[in-house]
Amino acid sequence: MAAILLLTGEFPPRYGGIATYSYGLAEAAQRAGHDVTVFAPSAGAEADRTVDAACPFAVERYRQDGPWTVFGPLVPRTWAIVARRRWDIIHAIDTPHARALALINLVRRTPYIATVHGDELMWCRGIRRFVWRALGAYRTAERIVCNSEFTRNLLLANRFVAPTMRTVTSYCGVSAFWFGSEPADADIRAKLALPADRDIVLTVARLDERKGHRLVLAALDRLPDAVKARTCYVVVGAELSAPYASELRLTASAIGLPVIFTGALPDTQVRALYGAARVFCMPNEPHPDRIEGFGQAFLEAGAQGVPSLATRLGGIPEAVLDGQTGLLVPSLDVAALSRALERLLGDPALRDRLGAAARERARLMSFERCMRLTYGFGAAPAGAQENARLA
Repeated sequence: MAAILLLTGEFPPRYGGIATYSYGLAEAAQRAGHDVTVFAPSAGAEADRTVDAACPFAVERYRQDGPWTVFGPLVPRTWAIVARRRWDIIHAIDTPHARALALINLVRRTPYIATVHGDELMWCRGIRRFVWRALGAYRTAERIVCNSEFTRNLLLANRFVAPTMRTVTSYCGVSAFWFGSEPADADIRAKLALPADRDIVLTVARLDERKGHRLVLAALDRLPDAVKARTCYVVVGAELSAPYASELRLTASAIGLPVIFTGALPDTQVRALYGAARVFCMPNEPHPDRIEGFGQAFLEAGAQGVPSLATRLGGIPEAVLDGQTGLLVPSLDVAALSRALERLLGDPALRDRLGAAARERARLMSFERCMRLTYGFGAAPAGAQENARLA
């Protein structure tokens, strides 16, 4: 049994891919018999108590006072929990904690591993990159875990670490929760006042410019009237920018089919929406400072047997296998996106084939597998067929 400390800046009840990743890894490691502690920011005393009481592992909370900086309170707080006991594995799930551990290593040898998600490598340019290299946020780690080969190549190409650095590619996992259903799931259309007679095109992502909501709206606007008449678009996710959210709502009002913005929803309702959807669509847009390193939501949709439609950008082609678990189109190509939407909405046999393959692949992408690769416990040997599905 290993004593494992996970250091993360995102954790439930906060939503997001890193929060899901943090919880999934911790749960899988605890279930495998390890002693797991998660060090995560507080979301408020009441919210913390509700979440932490349901966790099968220990959770230590800290207050996040303002933005993270390498010279802020995160360093002494990280030092305090690292020094509290002997840890077999210390895992920095995000860059701020990796930087804190790099500083700690200047005075106390503290072996750790760090996960790289892709986004953090995009905005780190110029003087920022120089500072990162000087601090050795990744160079002082024992191992770097990358969420895709795309992210690993980005890490090495930009020389954040030496080519000889030990790196591991471990795709995100998907928990058993997303494969399930409850009787209440059947009432999701009524609960959210969704049209009962229309096919659902679904996007689950915070209202962030790079997630591609406006591309979906433009593609839906190009659909033939007959297809529009039987389609609706459901957008699940919290607002990050009021002007962008207003822009989306204004565009949505003019495309000739129902568009429903639900805001953030509990996971049970998100799962029910995956199950009710015909297509999961998240065609990320290029962004100078951000990128989709993999795409957790594609696996969650696949767990409910829903094919994905996305763009060939970042690590997405490793999450959505083109022609196998979904369809990929060139980035920013609205015409191609619209054609692919029309094809998926009009071909039940194709949807069923892609959705079944997406569900099978999601089963292979468990957090147990992710955890074993991440912590070096060794994953169960994959046969040729499994390797092909994961490729």
